[in-house]
Amino acid sequence: RLAASRLLFNLVYEIKRQYIFMINDTSDVTKDYKEEIDDLMKQLNKIINGISKYYKAEKHIPTAYRLLCIYGLISYCDDEKKQLLKQITNLDDNKIKQLQIIDNQETLKNLQNDIITVF
Repeated sequence: RLAASRLLFNLVYEIKRQYIFMINDTSDVTKDYKEEIDDLMKQLNKIINGISKYYKAEKHIPTAYRLLCIYGLISYCDDEKKQLLKQITNLDDNKIKQLQIIDNQETLKNLQNDIITVF
């Protein structure tokens, strides 16, 4: 499970890297990345749905932390208008607040609270 969550983290990192590249690309002003960005958003939404489904049942703390880090990776480093977060239809501060944190896991709770402040 931990390896799978690491793979998901790497996938989200790559999606986010491509997204940031596309919105900041000024090399060709005639290039429109709308379709590519829409595809990236579909992939991110699919990953978020999967994480949401399995996070609640996750008892392995390192895996739970990695899954929560994926939410953080998606949430952080957005532009000032939060364009990326606005395109992700299934992630908001309420969803993060509803995550069940394993008892006595301050690290997870601190990360959860930090991610909530992004919204």
